[in-house]
Amino acid sequence: MEIAQKIEKMRTKHLKDIEVAARNADIATILLLTKDIAEIERLRERYSDIEDSLLAWEENKTNKNNKVISSTETQRVSIIASQTHPSYKAQGKKRRIEFTQAAERKGLRIIPYRGVKFKIGDKLICIPTASGKNPNRWFMGFPPDNYFALVLICEETDGVCVRFILNGEFYAKILKHQSIEGDGQLKFNVHKEGSHYFLKLTGLDKIEIDSFKDNFELLRTL
Repeated sequence: MEIAQKIEKMRTKHLKDIEVAARNADIATILLLTKDIAEIERLRERYSDIEDSLLAWEENKTNKNNKVISSTETQRVSIIASQTHPSYKAQGKKRRIEFTQAAERKGLRIIPYRGVKFKIGDKLICIPTASGKNPNRWFMGFPPDNYFALVLICEETDGVCVRFILNGEFYAKILKHQSIEGDGQLKFNVHKEGSHYFLKLTGLDKIEIDSFKDNFELLRTL
């Protein structure tokens, strides 16, 4: 069996086991399985990096041989594209960095751990982001893990970011009421109605989260 297939088989089995544990409200089992999922995701990322490096090498070799356009022009086009159309991943990373800088100005040191996962001391927190493509609605997703807090960064259509810092109880609600998608992510959304913001979860009434806006004090209690 190829390595990629073996990794995917392991991942699929663990995700199914997590869904069963979530339906049974078996938090202990969920926490154990999410640690395994985190390691599997690291393996997937490493394998994906290898594939990307190989493809980049092959593409670079082909371009050198064919010389379709000059290297100078290629670089110029690449720079213009990256400046005018930043990727969602790059934009999310930028917003997370801005948040950690804001936290540091308040005396809180938040350390990058992996992707959307960060640490305050030995406590794990998650910082998912969503762009303002859809006015007043942000769709978010993140991998399950043993989080002590969530920081939801919602970027408005004008580029202004609104940040909500939620405690572990919200994560428990999301874990209980939202299913894990095929990509291993817990998906949910935030809505804005008038001047108020709400977390919307399957099977629950909308939850107002206005009071959690820039709730840095919560992070001091971790």
